[in-house]
Amino acid sequence: MHVVRAAGVAPHRAYVPLEIKPVSWFDIPHDAASPLRRRAPGPHGSPPGPPSRSLLPPTEAPVTKQVRAALTRRALIRSAAIVFEQHGYGQARLALISSGAGVSTGALHFHFENKAAVAQAVVTEASQGLLDVSTSIRHGTDTALQALVDTSHALVDLLGRDPVTRAGFRLSCDGERAGEPGLPVQWRCCVEELLNEAAIAGTLADGVSRQDATAATVAATTGFEVLGRYDSQWLSAQTLTGFWQLLLPRLATPEILPLLDPSGTRAAVDAVAAGAAAQGVAAGRAGHGTHGVEAATPI
Repeated sequence: MHVVRAAGVAPHRAYVPLEIKPVSWFDIPHDAASPLRRRAPGPHGSPPGPPSRSLLPPTEAPVTKQVRAALTRRALIRSAAIVFEQHGYGQARLALISSGAGVSTGALHFHFENKAAVAQAVVTEASQGLLDVSTSIRHGTDTALQALVDTSHALVDLLGRDPVTRAGFRLSCDGERAGEPGLPVQWRCCVEELLNEAAIAGTLADGVSRQDATAATVAATTGFEVLGRYDSQWLSAQTLTGFWQLLLPRLATPEILPLLDPSGTRAAVDAVAAGAAAQGVAAGRAGHGTHGVEAATPI
């Protein structure tokens, strides 16, 4: 077709409609030098606006959820220890445990299937606490017998102020759970191991039965816990020091006896303080529940 146009007039161009396609997140190019994605310019070529929260990868959310769940579990275990101590295993109610931790019963069942699972978690945490303390003390002492004395002082201190440790002892002797492994078994294993180590090192006196020495130590410290429920003096450092002043001359060789301190050494104090500091950090982050235990935001 022949087109006639006036001089100096640009030719008319046919209108071509602009095809607009939706842009997917995966179609937007990534900037390798920046953790943020590039964004298409705004209307009429204006600078791009602020990034949409929905376009940013949710990298922090899973970590926050995990921390919150861990704090909730810790709060539940501590609340359960208090409830078991006050009411016994048989009379303890899950609703009371959850309210003491400041969470719902649904949050409790997210972590624990039933009351037996909660009780087992209390025992496990108490046993792990004793293991951590005894390991720390052994690394900080020169002899197995001194480590035994120091660990007993740390244990008695925990029994006097930590509900999880007390519950770990009592749950193994309480009604429906009687006879199940608990903190007394863990303590007995610790005593046996240290006395065996002392015998191998030659610091255990001749003629001493390791079995009898283990029984005497475990029976005495367990008895202190039972009596301490009604009179806190039984769980005092003074009472335990008197016990070791009586027993150490029979256990230790004459050469090692003057080097032993029946009142415990700095290793026991440091080990207990380290455990308390770790619990204090968690408690500070979690807050406080209705029982004065660590509470956390429900998951």
